Amino acid sequence: MKFVHNITIRPLGPQDAEKFLQLHHSAVHASASADYAPDVLDAWAGPVTAARIENYKKTADEEIRIGAFDGATMAGLGVLAPNTGEVRACYVHPDYGRMGVGRRIVDALEQIASGMGLGSLTLDSSINAEKFYASMDYETVLRTSHQLPDGSFMPMIKMQKMLTGVDDIIALKARNKKVEADKAWETSWTRRGIIGGVTYIIVAFWLAVIGVNHNLIHALVPVASYLVAMAALPMLKQYWIDKVYKRKTPA
Repeated sequence: MKFVHNITIRPLGPQDAEKFLQLHHSAVHASASADYAPDVLDAWAGPVTAARIENYKKTADEEIRIGAFDGATMAGLGVLAPNTGEVRACYVHPDYGRMGVGRRIVDALEQIASGMGLGSLTLDSSINAEKFYASMDYETVLRTSHQLPDGSFMPMIKMQKMLTGVDDIIALKARNKKVEADKAWETSWTRRGIIGGVTYIIVAFWLAVIGVNHNLIHALVPVASYLVAMAALPMLKQYWIDKVYKRKTPA
């Protein structure tokens, strides 16, 4: 097959089920045959069946699936499970091997994960794919085995990659702590007491300057008003969110 260099990557939907499963079958049997027995390959990536297509559609909400396309031809596929931070699949059609398609797919999955706020990704690599993932900075965590749908086991390698550098993580944690401290200060009664106290002193002094009798008592009025308003504000805010904001904001 002639390779076209303008590979495009797009999300996969239910209509892509058959192409997805066909590519998965072809990629596994072509790339992993030297490392796994035929019965393992069949259990890992069997032929396309109605049951497998139905399962593909049934699990769509659990995964983000993307495909790399050369025109209308699916050259590769990738799957990300955002809830667990796991790359569940990266397969390239044999006709497009060693052309950078797999790297494009993993890069795309990492960008999606970063955009969703994930700081790291894990994956279960087959023996034949370990060097590929290592070249993209995934580190080996554990050599173990994976149970296949038929109950058999295949050797695999658990790998992990940090998407955020250590310095960035430290800076992010420091920034988060500062934000939390600022938020706690803004809502603390210590802050309110300081504002109330300063207000009382200024108002009492000014009333004394302009000759108002009982200035110390009168100065309590604005302070008390401020403290009552601060105490009522959370309740008023929640009422506004429920009765005004949610009605104006589309679901």
